[in-house]
Amino acid sequence: MRSTLNIAAAAALTLLAPVAALAEPRPATKGPVDALVSSPGNFKLLLDNEHVRVLQYTLPPGALDHWHTHPPRVGYVLSGAKIRVTEADGSHKDYDEKTGETYWDGFSPLHDTLNLDTKPYIALLVEVKGASASTASAKDAERQAALGLATLMSTPKPDAE
Repeated sequence: MRSTLNIAAAAALTLLAPVAALAEPRPATKGPVDALVSSPGNFKLLLDNEHVRVLQYTLPPGALDHWHTHPPRVGYVLSGAKIRVTEADGSHKDYDEKTGETYWDGFSPLHDTLNLDTKPYIALLVEVKGASASTASAKDAERQAALGLATLMSTPKPDAE
């Protein structure tokens, strides 16, 4: 009898563990929270210069990252999956990200992301430097991205030998 109760209790805890992970307390801040700092296991820095910061974002199946924000950015999906983005107010939206998709997104307020799929979600994020929460307009951020890209492309490169 006791072993049956132990097994039942263990099963209940196993079933409730994912729900507990979803109940991660929200941070007190509404300001920018760097994803690379809050979820270093999910974000890898690939490039950082005065124009852009490029991150590889990897979220294993069933994983939940930590609360963070993003400046305006371009995303490219390397490995698609179904994900759920939950905002600080508790609202959420599900996405079925497809491999090869590219997207533009303005400033993203405080959120976390859960991988609902059985495969990893992997994306490249190209964050625009100098764009912030005050850059609410996608047009403004797009102009900044275009200016940064034009500057980057016009910078003389050393001759290859």
